[in-house]
Amino acid sequence: MTTKTHDQLINAAMTLFAANDYGNVTTRKIVAEAGVALPTLHRHFDTKENLFRAMVKETCQRLDGIRDTLLDQLSEADNHRQIIEAAIRTFLEFAVSDPRPLRVLVRMSSDPTAPRDQYTESRDQFLNYMVELFPSKLPTDELRLRLQFFLLGFSRLVTADRQEICAIAGKKSWKEARPVLEEMLIRMAYDTVELAD
Repeated sequence: MTTKTHDQLINAAMTLFAANDYGNVTTRKIVAEAGVALPTLHRHFDTKENLFRAMVKETCQRLDGIRDTLLDQLSEADNHRQIIEAAIRTFLEFAVSDPRPLRVLVRMSSDPTAPRDQYTESRDQFLNYMVELFPSKLPTDELRLRLQFFLLGFSRLVTADRQEICAIAGKKSWKEARPVLEEMLIRMAYDTVELAD
């Protein structure tokens, strides 16, 4: 059971770790962002690392929940192309509703100072799930590698500044640019997976 203070600390950590490498975020910055005293952080999490791990765990649980919801929806899909489209739309909605969780995961993938074992475990479970989901023409190792690169590109792209995405898409507003982004991601996913007939 979480408390309001627990959630404040997780939210503050999410904001700071989404914008900064692990080593550049101090407990003092976290409590200032959360609006609580330093002993409060220590009482709830003891250390910055424990808070970071709790934040990553909650993020991974949210992603797992989205995946499970998506699985229920996909049971009614007629073909694998519908599955790809539904997956892209679902994860795009998650990413644009609050880009911080994906920004944290993107940072973790390249930040040698961050504890990465949870990220690695969650990524591997997700990749295994994706490899099993799609009948591909590709050998499993190649499909897995392609999916890793696709997920990295997807995460970086959907967490970019919206104005930048509008400029790339040649659109004036996010409302106009989002369908272009969605269609591009769906095409990239098709190319990545190379579905078997």
